Amino acid sequence: MADRVPDPGTGLRPLRLRAMMTQEELALKSGVGTRTVRDIESGKVRPQPRTLRLLVAALGLGEPDRATLTGTTGRFAVPRELPRVITAFAGREAHLDSLLTAVDDGASIVAVDGMAGIGKTSLAVRAAHALASRYPDGQLFVNLRGFADADRPRPDLASVLARVLRSLGVEDQGLFPGVDELTGRYRSAVAGRRVLVVLDDAANAEEVEALLPGTTDSLVLATSRRVLSPLAGACSVPLGLPPMWEAVAMLAAAATGRISEEEAVLVADRCGRLPLAMGLAMARFRSRSHWRAADLLRRLEDDDRLLDELDMGRRGVAAALNASYLELDAAHRRLLRRLALVPGGDVDARVAAVRCGIDDKRAASMLESLADVHLVETRSPGRFRLHDLVRLFAARLARQEEADSEVDEAYLHLISV
Repeated sequence: MADRVPDPGTGLRPLRLRAMMTQEELALKSGVGTRTVRDIESGKVRPQPRTLRLLVAALGLGEPDRATLTGTTGRFAVPRELPRVITAFAGREAHLDSLLTAVDDGASIVAVDGMAGIGKTSLAVRAAHALASRYPDGQLFVNLRGFADADRPRPDLASVLARVLRSLGVEDQGLFPGVDELTGRYRSAVAGRRVLVVLDDAANAEEVEALLPGTTDSLVLATSRRVLSPLAGACSVPLGLPPMWEAVAMLAAAATGRISEEEAVLVADRCGRLPLAMGLAMARFRSRSHWRAADLLRRLEDDDRLLDELDMGRRGVAAALNASYLELDAAHRRLLRRLALVPGGDVDARVAAVRCGIDDKRAASMLESLADVHLVETRSPGRFRLHDLVRLFAARLARQEEADSEVDEAYLHLISV
């Protein structure tokens, strides 16, 4: 929702008088011309965003008075769209510091990527709240649903731009412009302003690129399950699994004193240290006041039931992974399913090739593609592995979608290598 505040032309004079300054003194202190100050006070001109910032600094305004000068001028609004910060959020301090340092060093685009459920949105929202005061002309939060399920289709670019323009107070002129015109309006609306834009769950770098302001005065925080390295000029913050000590801290913060450190280690291990899985496990635990941690652990010990225990409909782990899976073509889906049936840890292109009946070069390329959407992990060149929960998810799909004869044949080929 956007704040609606009075026209700056009607508010500057009382604020100047309260600061006991003449127009000339305010002009000298702010670096704004005396005539400009006079014209703003008389309502002859509307101040530009940069002029407003100079006046705010010169007058030493607090937030209530600042809104008078930085809010809507009859054309623009000041959106405040950031979701709430999770009060029990713990961990990720190193990633948060890295992100804030990048902005301090001048980054205007920061891209956070990682697997489904890794905590990208939580990190971006936490950072956005920490940075919000630096961007007084508004904070936008846009859920691009790049990896949405079938029941919640992703919005097209034109509808996203139209929604953002409404948030910025750009009047609907009753037209149905194309994407190019909407993009031009958007970049015109934010030009010269300091706006923070969170683009959550982007499908790819191209989608983020289309929504970038034309100047570097604003900041864009983008999150995606896909690596956003093609995004020119972006500072990349890859988000991996938290170390065990940080996972334990996350669980302790969510369990409100009902779990020991040793028990938290066991829960974190069963959840693969995936923040979404740990959050869902703790949500179930909190809803059962009579449970002990041992009761929760008993429910998490069966691999065949684990994904069901971490299921809350659209918010479940399986649902999150399925949204990533559905973005793959048939060949990559088949490879992921077959990888889940390979015993042991890491695999290479040769094993993947045998599993799918393709050549090594093709298998290597497909494995890299799966790594780009964080459905496989790579810790050393040419070696790939599945996260424990991804393995359970893909193995379940293999049992559902693969013919037994095909799986058996692939297995026989594997052991003969």
